[in-house]
Amino acid sequence: MYRLVLIRHGQSTWNLENRFTGWADVDLTEQGVAQARRAGQLLRDAGYRFDVAYTSVLKRAIRTLWLVQDEMDQLWIPVIKSWRLNERHYGALAGLDKAETAARHGAEQVLLWRRSYAIRPPAMTPDDPRAAYADPRYAQVPREAIPLTECLADTVARVLPFWHSDIAPAISKGQQVVIAAHNNSLRALIKYLDGVSDDEIVGIEIPNGLPLVYELDRHLKPIRHDYLGGYPFRPGRERAGPRTGVDLLRVHRLHQRDIAPDGCGEALLQRLHRQRVSDRDFGDARDTQEIGKVVQVEIMPGIEPEPKLARGAGRQCEALPLGQPVARGIGMGVAFGIQLDPVGTCGRRGGNLCRVRIDK
Repeated sequence: MYRLVLIRHGQSTWNLENRFTGWADVDLTEQGVAQARRAGQLLRDAGYRFDVAYTSVLKRAIRTLWLVQDEMDQLWIPVIKSWRLNERHYGALAGLDKAETAARHGAEQVLLWRRSYAIRPPAMTPDDPRAAYADPRYAQVPREAIPLTECLADTVARVLPFWHSDIAPAISKGQQVVIAAHNNSLRALIKYLDGVSDDEIVGIEIPNGLPLVYELDRHLKPIRHDYLGGYPFRPGRERAGPRTGVDLLRVHRLHQRDIAPDGCGEALLQRLHRQRVSDRDFGDARDTQEIGKVVQVEIMPGIEPEPKLARGAGRQCEALPLGQPVARGIGMGVAFGIQLDPVGTCGRRGGNLCRVRIDK
């Protein structure tokens, strides 16, 4: 039996600011550093030792790996960095605020760019200063291989050659391997290892800084896999994590019967805290990582179809009590995008986008 450990980098500055990141080389937040150190502590306490480590060429993943190694007193092991383990390239969306982009282009369009397996966001132009052509870390990468945008299918096609050429042979030789990478590059590996369908893989989120341990047979097929600490991981099926702390995505749709029409906001927050919500119904309120408290509620400007709807959404937003415990969304950083329909009930698509600011 072989073992493989996957770790998504800790929270980045643009995770916190709710920006599309992709190949932008942003660093970890203080919380991200703490998440990475906690991952190393979990691995150390569980008796893990590694022979070789793999990561991307982006500092948030590299620093996460350093911190894990530091906690394990294994800074000396070989580290192989590859651009093929980079995050998915978000094209012209890189650096943009997700909620503002949804307000400009429509939540449905942004959802397609983010959650479709084979639909790419708008590409950067070749002369865009954000393009990677002049970046020295890609000097050995053929120009035609450097993307200007990617869908998840493109990321899978980029990651798998490195799996076959480098990572899989190391595991087959009996080496203990850890990979510190990104949500979508790790999704690519999970899709391949577990045979997850195109439709189901887009619904899988990898929590920041929580080691995902695979036990593999001699053909490198999964025998079992779980997050360290006992959190369940069942790719391709609806699943629930712990009700506090890390809550793995596979969201359930909120049905209208679950929400009292006269208490939409409070009931929604209680349900966010207790279970999960659908990103299709609630914009970017997706996976939940930490429990925080509501500190501010606001209507997103410029997206209310008419004043009557804005007032209706406003009343519901004002009903959200400050200090109410609420699950904090990885994708939104400090905010949830919540769609409310004109009569103030929840669980139906359409209506206004209400942003709820959250802090720990």
